[in-house]
Amino acid sequence: MSERLRSTQIEQNSAHQVILSRDSEDAFIYADPPYVNTNQGHYGGYTEEHFIRDLDVLAHVKGKFLLSNYP
Repeated sequence: MSERLRSTQIEQNSAHQVILSRDSEDAFIYADPPYVNTNQGHYGGYTEEHFIRDLDVLAHVKGKFLLSNYP
């Protein structure tokens, strides 16, 4: 297990900051944000404005991304 995690990085930061700091042509970003207007448990406060900001950042990345969401 330690070999698989050797190059893993864990970071506590805003999603858009992490995306911007790691973006490159070779990057693949899997984004699974909290769902707006749902019970977010311990992670409250993710608003539609946050979601739009994160979408805008993803729309302009050099790499590729996959976004998990629901209607």
